[in-house]
Amino acid sequence: MKKTAVLLILLITSTCFSFAKPRNESEHKILSVKNHALYFKVDKSFIGGTVEIYNAHNKLVGEETLTSTHTTLDFINIPMGNYTIKVKKVNNIILFNYSNPFKS
Repeated sequence: MKKTAVLLILLITSTCFSFAKPRNESEHKILSVKNHALYFKVDKSFIGGTVEIYNAHNKLVGEETLTSTHTTLDFINIPMGNYTIKVKKVNNIILFNYSNPFKS
């Protein structure tokens, strides 16, 4: 009887784990790029950190504090070109690129 109960519990446990979805390990996701705006989402551990925008010459163009996991960066007054977005908090850093195809 004990063996049957143990086997039943192991079967239920293994079935639950086999259907569990793995956590998405990506710390950021670009949600939308349109009308001079970049809309992205970061992991909630980055709230309170900063978002920095660097141009192709690695010059800091803008900086903003993250107050939410969802952030919109407006590139309407920034010249067309390639930019690097750096999201950082303490020792965690996310880097991704954005190409602004619009003239300001």
